Amino acid sequence: SRDAKFLERTLKLPGAQPLEVLEAVYKSLVIDCPRSWADCVTWARHHWQCQYSNNICQLLHNFPPEQLTSSGAPFWSGPKRCPHPLEFSTSNVSPSQ
Repeated sequence: SRDAKFLERTLKLPGAQPLEVLEAVYKSLVIDCPRSWADCVTWARHHWQCQYSNNICQLLHNFPPEQLTSSGAPFWSGPKRCPHPLEFSTSNVSPSQ
């Protein structure tokens, strides 16, 4: 959808966030824009890898499962449940099949 205030709101973000957001938009719409069905599949596979494996591995590197807060309580507790990276497999079958 079209958001007329997107640029205005983005430029008000603190620090380097405006540049990061605008670079991500440019990359998505210009550099990595899928031009064929195969490109769409490649994009989707890469996006899946980033969201469900790479980003989680990085988060667990920064905050390991046994991480404690400054007060000595487990970091991963309460509403913050420890995530687990997924491994992509073409043999995974959805529960509805």
